[in-house]
Amino acid sequence: MSLDFYYAPFSSASRVHWALEELGIPYNKIKKDLKAGETKAPEYLAMNPNGKVPLLVVDGKPLFESLAILIYLGENFGAEKKLWPAANDPARFDALSWTTWGTTELGMAIAMLYNCLEIPPARELATARANACCEVLERRLEGRSFVLGNDFSLVDVAVSAVLAWSRFFNYDLKPFPRVAAWVDRCSSRPALKATQG
Repeated sequence: MSLDFYYAPFSSASRVHWALEELGIPYNKIKKDLKAGETKAPEYLAMNPNGKVPLLVVDGKPLFESLAILIYLGENFGAEKKLWPAANDPARFDALSWTTWGTTELGMAIAMLYNCLEIPPARELATARANACCEVLERRLEGRSFVLGNDFSLVDVAVSAVLAWSRFFNYDLKPFPRVAAWVDRCSSRPALKATQG
C-alpha cells in the first residue's frame, strides 16, 4: 500500500501528520507551499477540489478533509497499533463520536474565537462557546487520563490538536485543569515532536 501525504506546516494537516507518526506506518510526505498557490494547481485540484491540505492519496485514491483522514487511519491501521478500537469494540462508538465532536463542536468554537479576537462582543460569545465545549471535555476527562480511558489514542490526536492550537492565541485553559493537563500530556508525545521542523 502506498500513502502520499500532502501537507503544509501549521495547518489542519498537522494532526494528520501527528497521527501518521503515532501509527508508525510508511508514508511519503509532500510539502505544499500555500502562499505560492501550490494547492490551487489543476493537478492538485483534481485530487482535492477544495484546494487545501491535508490530502492523503491511498494507492492512487485521494482522501481529503482531516476528519475523514483521521477516521480512515484509525479504522484501517489504529486497532493493530492499539490507537483505535477494533470494529467489534463498543468503544468504537466513543471514538467516532469524540473524533467528530473535536472537529465540529470544539474545532468550530475555537475557530470562531480565533476569528473574533479583535471584535469584543463577538469574542465574548465565542469564548462562551469555547468554554462550554471545554466544560464538556473537562467532565469527560474525570477519572480518565485520555478521552477514551487510560490509554492514548488517535481520538486524543484529533481533539487535543485543536486546543494546542488555541494556546497560540492565548485561550485560557486554567478554568479546566483536567483539560489543560491532558493537552500537556498529549503535546509531550515523541510522535508529535517528530512532525515539527
